[in-house]
Amino acid sequence: MYVGRFVQLCREFKAMGLKRTGGFLATVLAIDAITAFFVTVIFISSIDSSYLGDVNRVIAALLFSCLSVVFLLYFQTQKFIWRFVSLHEIAPFTSAAALTVGSGCLLLSAIGQIPESSVATGTGAIDFVVHGVVHTLLLSATWLSTRVAWRFLQDLVDNERERSALLRPVLLVSAGVGCVNLLRGLEGSNSPISPVGILDFSPHQTGREIRGVPILGSPAELGKIVAALAAQGKRPEEVVLTSPLNEEQTLEVIERSVALKLKVSKLPSPGEARELIGRGLSPAEPITLRSVVGREQYEFDRTPISTLVAGKRILVTGAGGSIGSQLVELIASFGPAQICLVDNGEFNLWQVEQRVKARFADLKLLPRLTDVRDANRLRQVFAEARPHLVFHSAALKHVPMVEANQAEGVLTNILGTKNVADAALEAGVMAMVQVSTDKAVMPTSVMGATKRVAEIYCQALDVGQSGPRFMTVRFGNVLGSSGSVVPIFEKQIKDGGPLTVTHPFMERYFMTIAEACELILHSAAHGANDSNARGVINVLDMGKPVRIVDVARRMILLHGLIPDEDIKIQFTGVRPGEKLVEDLFNDTEKRLESSVVGVHTALSESVPLAVIKAAIATLVEQAAAGKNGDIMKTLAALVPGYYVPSHPSNSSEAA
Repeated sequence: MYVGRFVQLCREFKAMGLKRTGGFLATVLAIDAITAFFVTVIFISSIDSSYLGDVNRVIAALLFSCLSVVFLLYFQTQKFIWRFVSLHEIAPFTSAAALTVGSGCLLLSAIGQIPESSVATGTGAIDFVVHGVVHTLLLSATWLSTRVAWRFLQDLVDNERERSALLRPVLLVSAGVGCVNLLRGLEGSNSPISPVGILDFSPHQTGREIRGVPILGSPAELGKIVAALAAQGKRPEEVVLTSPLNEEQTLEVIERSVALKLKVSKLPSPGEARELIGRGLSPAEPITLRSVVGREQYEFDRTPISTLVAGKRILVTGAGGSIGSQLVELIASFGPAQICLVDNGEFNLWQVEQRVKARFADLKLLPRLTDVRDANRLRQVFAEARPHLVFHSAALKHVPMVEANQAEGVLTNILGTKNVADAALEAGVMAMVQVSTDKAVMPTSVMGATKRVAEIYCQALDVGQSGPRFMTVRFGNVLGSSGSVVPIFEKQIKDGGPLTVTHPFMERYFMTIAEACELILHSAAHGANDSNARGVINVLDMGKPVRIVDVARRMILLHGLIPDEDIKIQFTGVRPGEKLVEDLFNDTEKRLESSVVGVHTALSESVPLAVIKAAIATLVEQAAAGKNGDIMKTLAALVPGYYVPSHPSNSSEAA
């Protein structure tokens, strides 16, 4: 039976050996045989020679090697997958080792290699058995150990292979400090990105290395570099900006990357990058639109804001809007005693309350569902909240919508501002800050004209008394605010286009909501106690205007798409009330130097408080009667630069 089993196993081995590449099974048996040979030599060498006599170590080791092959084949250990060896395999290996040692010792005794005197006595027999058991354990343990070691090494190799497969090859842009810090942080980390090269705008850097990563050329050579890396099996999936670039350089990298279907990203702050790498995450983050709108971001000393806000009671109107909600969160970070949230939209008011509560659990909030048109309700809210500072951001801001609903624009933007300012004056606040717009400058729309009247009223209050300050902060479009082009373009891109732009030469000033809010607070902090600044309008430095069509193209690129190919741009025509180009200053305004970085001041001839009050009363009467034509005539008489359109839209009477 045993002979037949052995012959069958030999045939299986031969057949399997032919099927396995490179004679793998034969190699396995050879390794086990060699292991048995050396284990036997070492074991015999460790036994007292008086016990074994003149046994030939080489003959004994060869005998044990041959026997080990027979018994290993019998127990089919050659079929075990080394990588998955476990405790389950102990029994067959131990059995093979025991049979190898037992039969080997019997054969050695039979051919006279082990003296009879060694096992003739009881003590000798016990020693013989003990030596056999030890030899068996050593042999089986060695066989298992080789497999465990192989399993460990294989796991290491496989883990490294799997990790390498998951690593995302990237190209880094800019061989500066940011690049060095990133490469240093990636060393020994589990971050999923693997830099395969560096691009730099300085041509003399090409051919050099940073921490073993080669500088391959400039972004202008991106196509050629990607092709060369692809030929090496290292085609990058992403391009990472490791240092801030100017607008032109950023756009060049984005355009070339998108054309090659490469994702483009940038590094966050060094601290954030280190944290992400430490957590085994990619430190790269998407490039936002603010990186390509052509203006530098300001860094501010926040001490004046903290001095102004800390421990104070604050009231914010329009608190649920895009700017108002961001303003509330920023104010909350400076430790006020209380914030009264005023908004006429229930859901928006609830949202901002929940968001602020989540971040500032100990801050006292007074959410008040209030319409700024309602003067009596406003006085009640002011009496309850007793604010030190008021930030008025409630307004109707959408030009075509106000153009079609002129009376609502008057009642919200003019009457609402007057109500808030009057309530602030009556409550004896320290200061009120009105959020205005560049559309109030030489306006061509009812919205812009109503905001300019609101500026005039606050200016008249500011210079007409020595108590509370009434300040106005004027700025252009805010990226991502409700009604701005950004969320509209985002939806149009998601829908597959086209992106609708009114005119190819339409341009606007842009800044982020966060920066706008910080500049508002800085203006307030520096102007609240400056009696010499009465009557001035604070104008935020908006940088250079950007064409809307360029914003559209850049947003398409940031989504990894090609303008006019993947997504079309469609020109729809200028809408009623819109201007091609916005201004930040009136021609009649005098520009003054400001002590606040990023803020300019404008001083225009103020209108007497009695005159502006009478004009507002007239406008409110006209709005209540729905007399759009009269509204536009009154605005034209009051606001320099505004004129009555020859064909006013939605007019209830002739202009």
